[in-house]
Amino acid sequence: MVHLTTDAGKSGVLFGTPDGCVSVVKIFVNYKDSNIFVDNSRDARLRTHPPAIIVKRAMKKLGKVKYDLFENNCEHFATRCRYGEAESLQVFYNRQLLDTNK
Repeated sequence: MVHLTTDAGKSGVLFGTPDGCVSVVKIFVNYKDSNIFVDNSRDARLRTHPPAIIVKRAMKKLGKVKYDLFENNCEHFATRCRYGEAESLQVFYNRQLLDTNK
């Protein structure tokens, strides 16, 4: 699992520190009993990379990536690792929603 957070693993994620840098945190989650799901919805649109490349990209960011909700959140981090480019549909759609409510 690739995830960037600021809660230092309290939510059961693999990567995260209180200051928002990437770090490895051991997790123990029973996948079948959790609300975790795999979101590979971009696979049809973007080129996916092999697991070894994804892990290598994530590990290269250990201690380096600062969390930013709008510019560098967990979705940006995961898509950068998997596809080689960062994007967050959550940010995109919420910005559109905010723009229409002005």
